Amino acid sequence: MSRAHVQRMWQAGRITVLMRHTDRCRDGDGQHCVDGLTAKGETDAKAIGAGMKRLFSDN
Repeated sequence: MSRAHVQRMWQAGRITVLMRHTDRCRDGDGQHCVDGLTAKGETDAKAIGAGMKRLFSDN
């Protein structure tokens, strides 16, 4: 599937994206958390966001 095709399908509302963070904080696990994510989870979330931005940008 080409990037252009994915973009057209997204714009037409024919694609749904479901994402889950890979590493959320749990009560009592002793990790430093930001908005419910561990450092790895935050890094993963930023990478997913950057990838989505590249995929769905017009450039």
